[in-house]
Amino acid sequence: MDVIGDGYDLSVRTGSIDVRAGLMVERLGSHRMIVCASPDYLAAYDTPRRLEYLRSHSAVVYARPGWNYAWLFQDDKGARVEVSPPHRVRLDDLAAVTEAAVAGAGLAWVPSWLARPHIEAGRLVEVLEDRPCFTFANYALWPEAKHTPLKVRIALDLLAAEIPKQLDPKRL
Repeated sequence: MDVIGDGYDLSVRTGSIDVRAGLMVERLGSHRMIVCASPDYLAAYDTPRRLEYLRSHSAVVYARPGWNYAWLFQDDKGARVEVSPPHRVRLDDLAAVTEAAVAGAGLAWVPSWLARPHIEAGRLVEVLEDRPCFTFANYALWPEAKHTPLKVRIALDLLAAEIPKQLDPKRL
């Protein structure tokens, strides 16, 4: 979406951003991505202990136009590693991906904050916990102005205070 061209007051984005003239940016935090699955799925198909084992599992993947389906990890030296596990379900909503994993459809690579309530309730289990995880930064973007509108400033202050509380700081 085009924050300025489409007339938005504020946008929250995840991952890399293309900052252009006329936009202000504030980093709100980072979230880590985890691989998880339901206890029933893991009981039926075993728990993968290494990245290469992901290729022998079914996955539920996030998919949208222009998105690479690969799951991102870091090796021991911090270099980016991509794994593309076979998938039988593709969804364009991370909450739906998480719910499909809860239902036993396969492994899912989702933000830790989204999986956390399901992990705490025993509906999901994090796997590959010993792997260095991949993180995405979270940003607020808004149109540059001589004076930031009060409604935008209030929203930014609230986001800056609350979003880090919702993100999972474990191993960041």
